[in-house]
Parts: sequence; C-alpha cells; structure tokens
Amino acid sequence: MKIAVTGCNGSVGQRVSFLALKHGHTIIGADCTPLSPELYALVKDYEDRFTFNQVDLQDYDRTLELLQRSECEAVIHLAAIQNPRDYKSPNTSQASSKSRIDEKNSPIPELSIAMSSYHGMSYELAQK
Repeated sequence: MKIAVTGCNGSVGQRVSFLALKHGHTIIGADCTPLSPELYALVKDYEDRFTFNQVDLQDYDRTLELLQRSECEAVIHLAAIQNPRDYKSPNTSQASSKSRIDEKNSPIPELSIAMSSYHGMSYELAQK
C-alpha cells in the first residue's frame, strides 16, 4: 500500500514510517522541516520505497497537490504545529484543521489522524 505519513520527522512519525516500510509499504513522507538524519538512518535501506517531501501542511494547495500526485492510498496524519501557543488543545487537530485535511474533503480512501504529543502537558502535570 502507498501511504503518506505527515509529520514523518517527528518521533512517532519516524517509527511509523520505518515500521510501514519494514512491512512492505511505500511511504510518501511529508514534513515542514528538512529530512532529519535520524529519519534517514531509519529509512536508508528502503530508499526505493521512501520519498521525502518538505511541505508545510498549512499550504493547502501544495499539500493537496502532493497527495494527488503521489496517488497514495492512505494517509497517517501525525503532523503537528511546532511550538503552538495554545498547548492545551490537541496539536494534531490544529494542524489538520489549518491544512483542511479531514475525512470529508480528503481525496484519499483511508485517513488516520493521530496525536503524537501534547506540548507542555508534562510541565503542567509536573506542577500538580
């Protein structure tokens, strides 16, 4: 299966990309930051099935063009907004709504949205 993984440079996105490659899937990685050395180290043995794209998901037109051009069959949406001001709200939901990626508007047959972190949550819990 050809799967797009948003937030592929993040700690969860790296592992999801690696495991999907290990299980025979093709990965279209998308992240707003350049390909990290950590992600490259995980996927270097699967370069024939891994494509990295640096794209800001808040740019709806570029994101949609990437998803349509890649002809992916599924999206695993792990992207988040770096250093959000409102860390109490789910970061991935913010990224999803700002990029207008959702089940109703997606040209992709399968869409999974997950949260990789809550910024500031550990600090807040430590204060209790």
